[in-house]
This record gives sequence, structure tokens and C-alpha cells, in this order.
Amino acid sequence: MGPAIGGLLYEVYGFRILMLLGSVIPLAALPLLMTLPEPNYTVEAGLTFHVNRAFALFLIPSFLTFLVMGQLGFPLLTYYNMHDGLTTFQVGLLYMENGLLVVFLQDLIGRYLRRPSLISLGMVIYGVSYLAVAFIPGFTWLWWTCSS
Repeated sequence: MGPAIGGLLYEVYGFRILMLLGSVIPLAALPLLMTLPEPNYTVEAGLTFHVNRAFALFLIPSFLTFLVMGQLGFPLLTYYNMHDGLTTFQVGLLYMENGLLVVFLQDLIGRYLRRPSLISLGMVIYGVSYLAVAFIPGFTWLWWTCSS
């Protein structure tokens, strides 16, 4: 729901209010942080970074995930605004729908994607879906297709 609310706030109030809220809301956590006790232990060893084969095989699909998901934010929003004429609120609704699908389907899909090769395949499919964005005619078609 956050992207839809953010898109609505942007449409109604503009970008300044989003920047103001984005900087003021985290300040609400300061009283909580001040009440947390200091830990009474010290870390003896420094940071070690040993990369074995299994970890390297995990990093490859993780890097692909990072590359693809990096396009989900500002670049895709800009494309939808400039090329397809979608409002920021409409894009927020799409992001909200995407988030809800992730929340409700991640456990089900996660049971089947235990191997890194399957995660890599998922990222390739995700990348192809971004290619399909170039052929979307408008919001109504996009909303109907995502909801079906």
C-alpha cells in the first residue's frame, strides 16, 4: 500500500511533501533508539570474508537479482510516466499490486526454488518481463493483465 499512498501524495501535494515526510518520519524512531541499552559484550575477531564455491554460486543469482530489481524503482516509474502517460498514482497502484503478489506468493514459490540455478532462471524471466514493458499500450490493459 505504500507505493499507492506515495503516488497519491505525489499527485496531490507534489514532490516536496514526500521529501519532507521521508526525512521527518525516521526521526520518530529517535526516542526508541535512545531507550535501547548498550550491549555488554565486545567482538573479539575482525570481519573475515572467505568465499567458497557455494557462496560464489549464491552471489551470481543474487547479483542478477540486484541488477533487475534496481530497475523497478525510478527507471520504470519514469518510463511509465513519460512513455505510457501513467500518473504516479497509477504506477503506485501497480507497485502495490506487485508487493501484494510477492507477500502472498513468496512462500509457495520459495518452496520450489531451492537451487541457485532456478533463482537465476527466475531472474531471466523477470528480465524478459521488463522487455515486455515496451509493448504495453496503457494502464487499463496493464492493470487488467496483472490482475488476471
